[in-house]
Amino acid sequence: MAFSANVANLNAWYLPDDDEIVQEKPARPYMTDKKVSQKQLADFGVLAAEVKQPHAWDEDANLQEIRRNRGYQAHDSVDCSNLSDDTKVKFFTEHLHVDEEIRLITNGIG
Repeated sequence: MAFSANVANLNAWYLPDDDEIVQEKPARPYMTDKKVSQKQLADFGVLAAEVKQPHAWDEDANLQEIRRNRGYQAHDSVDCSNLSDDTKVKFFTEHLHVDEEIRLITNGIG
């Protein structure tokens, strides 16, 4: 599989413990100093991969290999640069999924 613990331009932060802050200012990770390394993400079970052709992501060989190897049938992509605050809150509110979740973020933060 083509996962990496060193994906360019991948940054992550712990969210503030106060959920009200997260709800008021979603997608503002730079307001905290609790940065998470890619190694820590991997230790948490977060798998990351770089897509070489983000504008043709459905044709990207690396992403196709990951989808095939992990048995992913459904997929989507998200452009976080133009989301309303209400939509951003949905991404920043903790929730669970029955299936493994895969996200391809090609622009913005989220």
